[in-house]
Amino acid sequence: MTGFVPRDCLSCVDALNETYRTLFRKSVGFSELEWSRAFADRQSQRWAGLNGEVADQMKQAVHDLQSQLFEGERTACYVSEDGLADIKPAVFGYENAGQIIASNGKIRPDMIGRSHTFFVRPRGYERSDHPVGSAQHEEVDSDKNSSGRPSTGRDAALVYWGMFPDGHESKQATWKAALRDVNRRLDQLGLKNVRMTAFKVNVNKLRSRE
Repeated sequence: MTGFVPRDCLSCVDALNETYRTLFRKSVGFSELEWSRAFADRQSQRWAGLNGEVADQMKQAVHDLQSQLFEGERTACYVSEDGLADIKPAVFGYENAGQIIASNGKIRPDMIGRSHTFFVRPRGYERSDHPVGSAQHEEVDSDKNSSGRPSTGRDAALVYWGMFPDGHESKQATWKAALRDVNRRLDQLGLKNVRMTAFKVNVNKLRSRE
C-alpha cells in the first residue's frame, strides 16, 4: 500500500495479507490489484496471475477478516473531521462488505452519508462504543438498551439504510415491506427483530442526520 495510512493502522491490503499468512502459514503477500481479483471470474484471475486454488484461499482470507471485523475481534476506522473514528461492526455484515474489503474500496461508516476509505486497527486495540466524529454519531450512539449495547431499533436502522440508501420509497416499497426485509436481514446477522414503531423512529432519526 503506497497511499496514506494512519499511524499504528494497517491498510486494508496489509490486513488481508496478514490474515492470509496467518490462515495458510505462508510468507507471500498480494498486491491491491491481485486482491481486487479475488472475487472476479477465472479469466480475470488468470490475467492477474492467480490460479484457482490461490484465488479461493484469498476469498477465505477476505471472509475471515470480514468475520473478525463483524464480530468485533478487529476494528476498522476511517479519517473523520475530528480524527480517526471507529466503524461499527454491524457495517461488515452488509451484503457487499466482502467485495468492498477485497477491492480496498470505500465504505459508509454508518451505512448512510459519504463513503470513506477504511483502515484496520492493530490487534489488541479496544474499540470505543462512542467513535469520534460528528454529533450525529454521538447522538445516535446514545440509544442503548439496558445491557449497554446499541438498541435493536438502531441495528434495524443501520440495516435499513444499507438496503435502501435512497429510502424505501425510491423502490416503491411500503414501510411494512421494508420492515419485513430488514427483519429478514437481522435474522441472518443473528440480531433481534424490531417492531414497526421503533423501526420508524430509528430510521427517521438517521434520515434527519443524513
